[in-house]
Amino acid sequence: AKLPMNQAGNATNESLAAHLENIGMTATEWGRLIGIDRSTASRLLRGERIFNTAHVRKTTEALGLDTALLI
Repeated sequence: AKLPMNQAGNATNESLAAHLENIGMTATEWGRLIGIDRSTASRLLRGERIFNTAHVRKTTEALGLDTALLI
């Protein structure tokens, strides 16, 4: 199931992209960590694809983030 974008439009990808930059993680590394390919990871971070529940769950678990950051 796909999650709706939050009130700020592309805040999910913007928040995650900022967090990844802060911790020095590339889109490729993040994608590998949650089991998606580089292309999909890049499209998610650019807002060209919508995060699904698995992307959110795996990201929050892998990075120790609060789910509220991504929805």
